[in-house]
Amino acid sequence: MPGDIAEDMKTLPVFIRRYNDSKSFADMIHGYRELTGGYNYAIENLTELPADERFMRISSVIIAKKKALYPAYKMSEVCPVNCNAYLVEKNNYIVVLSTDANHIYGKRVLKSTFRTTEYEPIGVLGKKKVHVYLTTRFYQGILPKIGSDIARFKDERNKNRSNVRTEASFTVSPELAKAMLEYNKRGPDSLKACVVVTLGKIVCKLIQRDAIIIKTRHEGGMLRWVPMIFNSDDDYSEQYNDIKDLYEKAETFDSCSVDILNAELRYDCEEYSTLSYEFLTDDTYNDFIRRVESDTTYFIDAYGRDVAPISVRLEINRDSMNIIYSCDKGYLGNVDVSKINDMFTVLISRIVAPKS
Repeated sequence: MPGDIAEDMKTLPVFIRRYNDSKSFADMIHGYRELTGGYNYAIENLTELPADERFMRISSVIIAKKKALYPAYKMSEVCPVNCNAYLVEKNNYIVVLSTDANHIYGKRVLKSTFRTTEYEPIGVLGKKKVHVYLTTRFYQGILPKIGSDIARFKDERNKNRSNVRTEASFTVSPELAKAMLEYNKRGPDSLKACVVVTLGKIVCKLIQRDAIIIKTRHEGGMLRWVPMIFNSDDDYSEQYNDIKDLYEKAETFDSCSVDILNAELRYDCEEYSTLSYEFLTDDTYNDFIRRVESDTTYFIDAYGRDVAPISVRLEINRDSMNIIYSCDKGYLGNVDVSKINDMFTVLISRIVAPKS
């Protein structure tokens, strides 16, 4: 059932570091305990598990941490902090820590624990990135231009937005989940593109607009969202192929932050986004954890529930598939979240169902 969540609840980023010897790991634990008093930390031995199981266990914890909600706090207060450490091989540890790096206490925790204030966003290791200039030029060619083009994406419904979001989770039926997973075997990003096209058509119909800006969560580089224009009147196959192509190119064209992109566009592309989407699986971070280097502290952005009037997350777990909607209550008006899910189920079933 849908539930209302005040927007003053917040999520925290996740910081990850590898230690290749017991002494440096012990120093890290000492630094954390010295400042926090040993608050909210645990150490787990995963060496008895198969390698993939170890990484999936840590990946699941990262996902849970970045979605965890905390009551809003002030800069004068102590911000939340928690730490999980895992022995993955002999003298080889992975540490996963959550706190607010913009808060004075969070900064102190990170400095005391990891002995550094330098953090890098996780990336698709081994992927070659282009220059910042080429990234901004790439998205300038995709997103609307200043003037009459951008005017199309000013949404009158935004004036109705409230400080409360309606959040609801629905379990995808086993039959539909199986069909969606089979569809995903068509190639990288095939299911992601299919879901985005389906959601885009639904949202355009609900708010009676022919085009919207959609953002998909992206963690392959500095650009935390892949923004795109969705035209509801375009042919499905054409739109699907364009989105798949964009996701593939996004792994290369992600060498700038959203702030830099907005400065080049001369408007806030997030402000004009109507729909945001995130795709998560149990093993989302497996490859990253396997290859993370020992001399670098990495961070993963928290899951931002309030990034768009309508936010959708597809979670594929070992035993279930769930779709989670987080929508601004004032923006939606009288539209029930369950109606969106009903429409999604019908449309996606027609696309992914095995052809007889």
